[in-house]
Amino acid sequence: MSAEQADVVVVGAGLAGSATARALARRGRSVVLVEAFQPGHRHGSSHGSARIFRRAYPDPLYVRLTGQVQVLWRQLADEAGEQLVTTTGAVDYGPARKQEKLYEILTGFGVPAELMTAEAAAERWPGMSFGPDPVLLHPDGGVIDPERAMAAMRASAAGRGAQISYGTPVLRVETGGDDATVYTADRSWRASAVVVAAGAWLEPLLGGQVPLPPLAVTQEEFFHFAPRTPGRRARRPACTPRPATRISSWTGTGPSSSARPARAMAPSSRRWPARSPPTWPAGGPRPSAASPWPPIATPPNHLYHGHLGAL
Repeated sequence: MSAEQADVVVVGAGLAGSATARALARRGRSVVLVEAFQPGHRHGSSHGSARIFRRAYPDPLYVRLTGQVQVLWRQLADEAGEQLVTTTGAVDYGPARKQEKLYEILTGFGVPAELMTAEAAAERWPGMSFGPDPVLLHPDGGVIDPERAMAAMRASAAGRGAQISYGTPVLRVETGGDDATVYTADRSWRASAVVVAAGAWLEPLLGGQVPLPPLAVTQEEFFHFAPRTPGRRARRPACTPRPATRISSWTGTGPSSSARPARAMAPSSRRWPARSPPTWPAGGPRPSAASPWPPIATPPNHLYHGHLGAL
């Protein structure tokens, strides 16, 4: 089986892979984007309609990068002709978030931010409990619609000549000389660079070929609740509490989502472990929907990006 040639092969068409393919295609590179599943699948970490966009990070580098990303999100939305990020504001609270430091960094970059007492926050957003520590609001935060965003990214990449192959699991990636070859069951591609954005499948594909930090793949389950009053769409900020064994966030359109404590996934199969049914208080609300996803945890303060070859 003779390998087809491309400048870059991107493995994984989630948010990271789709964005990479679009960026490379915009630079005039010949790009192949290979995805194991069909569009809209729920096996990875990019499905659904809500992911938090925020500017508040304890590292100034991330604050600067999110400012650049905010501009790029607007450019993609203009190109796609639809809204991809809903600005709701974002709230950080809890003893581990160091809100005062976040406020200092944000305002140092000219990012609008407001530091308030927990009592003032509870009065502004009834029904939410913030604890005793200060609460930080930055109005630029909001919610990304990942499925619309990925579709827009892939459409943009395809319009610039990128080849996208769905339902095509990658079996292995081999390096040789100045190139790398990506193998599937019936096709292969040779490229000067391979970007692997495979989420939970990163280590099985690249382990031993490039240095990887310790990666922990966990299962988290998000439960969505409809508003108590039919037709009422309360506008809430996206929230980031730390530390927390349960994470609560608001999508800005009414329903909230709550995550049960993460559980480790089997490293060999990357399949969900057996789930125990959740319990809910008697007479309390019941979720209208649930969505599991497998985030990958890296060591603290590490942002990992790896590729084979020069981009």
